Amino acid sequence: MRIISRILFTAVVLAFTSAPVFASRFIVTGADAGGGPHVIIRYDADNNGTFETIADSFYAFTPSAPNGPLFSGGVRVATGDFDGDGNEELVTAMGPGGSIVRIWKLTGGGEVSGLVEEFSPFGGFSGGLFVATGDFDGDGRDELVTSADAGGGPHVIIWRDSDRDGTLSDNAAMTSFFAYASSFPGGVRVAAADVNNVLGDELITAPGPGGGPHIRVLTWNGSSIVPIDEFFAYTPAFSGGVYVAAGPIEGAGGQGAEIITAPGAGGGPHVRIFTDTDNDGLVSDGPPFDEFFAYTPAFSGGVRVAAGDTDASGSFVEVVTGPGPGGGPHIRVLDDDGDAGFLISDSAVDDQFFAFDPAWSGGVFVAVGRFGGMAVAYAGAPALIPDVSSISLFVCVPPGAGIIRDLDVALGISHTFDADLDVTLTHLASGVSVPLFTDVGSNDDGFIIRLNDEAGFDIGTVADDPNDRAVVGSFNPEGTALLSAFDGLNASGCWALTISDDSGGDIGTLFEWILFFAF
Repeated sequence: MRIISRILFTAVVLAFTSAPVFASRFIVTGADAGGGPHVIIRYDADNNGTFETIADSFYAFTPSAPNGPLFSGGVRVATGDFDGDGNEELVTAMGPGGSIVRIWKLTGGGEVSGLVEEFSPFGGFSGGLFVATGDFDGDGRDELVTSADAGGGPHVIIWRDSDRDGTLSDNAAMTSFFAYASSFPGGVRVAAADVNNVLGDELITAPGPGGGPHIRVLTWNGSSIVPIDEFFAYTPAFSGGVYVAAGPIEGAGGQGAEIITAPGAGGGPHVRIFTDTDNDGLVSDGPPFDEFFAYTPAFSGGVRVAAGDTDASGSFVEVVTGPGPGGGPHIRVLDDDGDAGFLISDSAVDDQFFAFDPAWSGGVFVAVGRFGGMAVAYAGAPALIPDVSSISLFVCVPPGAGIIRDLDVALGISHTFDADLDVTLTHLASGVSVPLFTDVGSNDDGFIIRLNDEAGFDIGTVADDPNDRAVVGSFNPEGTALLSAFDGLNASGCWALTISDDSGGDIGTLFEWILFFAF
């Protein structure tokens, strides 16, 4: 009998692993000053581009003393993948009166599953801050951008997990600088995306009230962040401050991401989109790609903007808007609907909802997040597969995991006669069961396999290896069986893998079983 090592199995499984085709999408909203640090996460449970399901609702900053008052300065929100696992974390930051940033883990169903860390980027400054995320160094992990609100100067600090321990604040800052003249008191708003279509994201900055609509684009050169473009988003005389977002918009001229701007209070709900029409790395040398009023033109409370792939296209972002004070918590998701011209301004709203009680008029901050998938491994290996008998092994997925869009199963089994084995996977909560394979592999010595519906090779057609080695590769389940039988189920709950040995004289061991969920 050949013993198949776990190291070999892991190497083979990794070779068959690819990024999830699907991903859960969330819209995160945070109440502005006066609404408590109230965060609501909405989840597109049926993957149709609308966000009717509230996944979580919580206060990002609880009272500092029992029965004390909630923080009243509002909460700003962002999402980013800091550990590179394909799933974004939630960032919450205090508005005026506070200084704390918190980073939270999310589940595939949009629930907060735990606090990762908290820290105060600007020390004792308590004027509030803004946050954004972007992968500036191109290493596949996002960095966190923190910027001071009014009174803190236009101070920006970027944090990265240099020691790869899952937290940011125990590392030295990647960079710290003033986005505008250090004497400017209005604070600075931030966003990030790959504007110039070169490895790594760019940082986009916009001044708060009093600074004019002066947008700057900066890039990381390996040792510092340097400006590469700047422009006025509105008439230079406007001094109400600007909010920014960025991302690639379908049909826009440039190959890089577009820059989306919205004015602060006093500027009307006038959203503008700037693109690099001539692909020279600049958005400043051409007219806006598109512009529109996100709400009724008379509304003067300003608009907050976000960009994210809300319809799961995999390539392009939609524009998400939230009103400033006085507008009610009216969130709108806007996209080109495929008509001629590729403009958002001539298209109907994709989705809209009230983030909080419709009577709330204090303003809303907004972000878009994604959760690609998760892997859950059986913890009891190695497990003996007895001769002429059956075993059932179990893994339990925590609550709130998400709706399954795709499922793969990886198995590592040693056995002296593969054709003795029948293997079935069952989701206990729903009762759905799929026979993965029955009596395949003849007298080969085990399996190092990943089963997925897209593999293109049926494991039931595996030829007998002349050297009786293990069956290795990526395969469909046998025959007409499809793992898509689990699609649309909530992954949460317990799963059973049943292995039956139906012929005497041979024994085996399961040394690995992993479920790969894409949401």
